[in-house]
Amino acid sequence: MQHYIHLYLTIKHHFSDISFYWKDDRVMTVIKKLCAFSRIRRAGKSLPDAA
Repeated sequence: MQHYIHLYLTIKHHFSDISFYWKDDRVMTVIKKLCAFSRIRRAGKSLPDAA
């Protein structure tokens, strides 16, 4: 029984760490910037050369 409690707490700890990072504004800002940057690059490539 003690082993299962330990396992549960370990998993819970790791998941709370992950959710903490996702809630962190700095991480989300970086991800949003990367998404916007890749979108701009993709849009730039799709424009005709004559433009």
